[in-house]
Amino acid sequence: MLSGGERARLALAKLLLQPINLMVLDEPTNDLDTTTLGALETLLVDNNVTALIVTHDRYFLDRVCTSLLAFDDDKQVSRYNDYQVYKEERALRERLNKPGKSPQRKVENDFKNKKALTYAERIELDALFEKIEQAEKKVAELEVELADPDFYATRAEQVPQKSKELEEAKAQAANLLARWEHLEAKQV
Repeated sequence: MLSGGERARLALAKLLLQPINLMVLDEPTNDLDTTTLGALETLLVDNNVTALIVTHDRYFLDRVCTSLLAFDDDKQVSRYNDYQVYKEERALRERLNKPGKSPQRKVENDFKNKKALTYAERIELDALFEKIEQAEKKVAELEVELADPDFYATRAEQVPQKSKELEEAKAQAANLLARWEHLEAKQV
């Protein structure tokens, strides 16, 4: 009687009721709703569960992962504590392997051109995490409100307005997250 998504959530709920030492998750953000995904994040972080996660969802990884195994094209596996460090090292390796300009000169220029965070940017970065959480909370609240069948029955005239608010809230959360990623990359 349950749909595929409902069966997956039920199986996950049953699994989470038992003590867990190791979890293997393949693209967990694809099939889970935001509430279930939030519960999974909380479980992984609060209970210090070891998890092997395969996903393209950077936000999820940033929230729950303490280290990253990166599989490169040349079948090398590297362990990193930060995705940005991995990304920068990979870009540097690609530039060094390209023919043309002197690799040493290019590396020196990269380090000269990299700017540190200004005082204002450090203050902004410190405040961004809380702003992102608030924006995501607003998105979650609006999604819950719009998912409630009673809302459509009793306040159908508000549906377009709430849908627009939801889209604006999602855009704001995405913008804040992009700004946070930019400042974090600049800080490294």
